[in-house]
Amino acid sequence: MTTTRWLMLFVLLLAGCSAPAKHDVSSTTTNSSETADQSSTNPDELVKTLDFPRLEQMVEAMPPSNERDYFAGIVANSTGRITESINLLNSALPQLQRPPSRRAAIALLTLADDYTKSYRYNDAIAVYEQLDNGPAMQLDEADRQDAHRDYQATLLLKDAPPQTVSFAGPVDVPMHRNPTTGSFDVTLTVNGVTESWVLDTGANFTVVSSSFAQRLGVTLSHEAAQVRGGSGVQNPFHVAILPELRLGAATLHN
Repeated sequence: MTTTRWLMLFVLLLAGCSAPAKHDVSSTTTNSSETADQSSTNPDELVKTLDFPRLEQMVEAMPPSNERDYFAGIVANSTGRITESINLLNSALPQLQRPPSRRAAIALLTLADDYTKSYRYNDAIAVYEQLDNGPAMQLDEADRQDAHRDYQATLLLKDAPPQTVSFAGPVDVPMHRNPTTGSFDVTLTVNGVTESWVLDTGANFTVVSSSFAQRLGVTLSHEAAQVRGGSGVQNPFHVAILPELRLGAATLHN
């Protein structure tokens, strides 16, 4: 796909396939032993560096408190325990926001990620708007821009039905290695169109070209949002929801 083509975003939020919230990807690394020592004892630094295994160990040693709920909620998000993360972060947020702090901003970003992964798009929109009302100023400029893009993307899913999954037997989908990209691909038939799809269990969305979306015969959202690729180039995209997608004996609805 070229950067001048419209992109198409499918809502394929696979149950149990979750990735950490995106607010921490802008962290920097250093060889300083002083910083390493600080990171090992500072849970906020572990969040920044995405060191969730060590953070989980630290959380286990914390006494019950608002602070423990906050960090435990972030750990739960990173390991796909979405409902637990939602409950913990909602418990911690009232105190974190008096006054608004960076922790409040991170908690709201993580909570919005939880709601999106739970297909509760309207709840995610409300959390992004709460973030924008003050706590977002605790983030750096790059993270604020990422949060705004995520908010605009979620707005395209306002009032969309939640995804559900049903099973008629074991899920056995043969994979093959793509010799060009090195990715693992699967052959799927979607809306009567059989093609090879990249399998990425950590992805929240599937992106295809506008021409392929036309082949699938899906209805695009009227509004568009922006997405930034790995090259840093921004592309506009529309959203569509597939009524049904089959993966072996699993059928995903919406």
